[in-house]
Amino acid sequence: MNKIKILTAIMLVMLCFTGYAQYDIPRNYKGGYEPLTLLSRSGITTGDSTKAIGIPYDVSNGIFYFAVEEIAASDSIKSAIIQGSADKINWFNLTTYTCCNAPSAQRVVVNALDRYIRLLYNVGGPHPDIKFTVKFYPKH
Repeated sequence: MNKIKILTAIMLVMLCFTGYAQYDIPRNYKGGYEPLTLLSRSGITTGDSTKAIGIPYDVSNGIFYFAVEEIAASDSIKSAIIQGSADKINWFNLTTYTCCNAPSAQRVVVNALDRYIRLLYNVGGPHPDIKFTVKFYPKH
């Protein structure tokens, strides 16, 4: 019986140190999750990716909002992809936004989230200077 207690204690300590019990999305006063801004920048001139965001275990789907606020007619967002991963090493595409060269907004529902998400984007044009925002609303 003592062996089981010791093994259980060791497993709980390991879970605490590996970060599996942690997540990055805060809760609101009603117990639901707050929306999370993956990206909100102006003056975007090159492609990049956001940091990986941990998703709570009880969140299995969510809504992504993609809004282009400022963009010149000669510039464009070539690609904007939301990716998921179980381990922050192997990434797969969850959804791809329809790219644009004018102010616009899109809403995409994703029903199969993994442990981590991130945004990859690429912009183009002679002198790109783009402002866009991507928000994630977790759902149980």
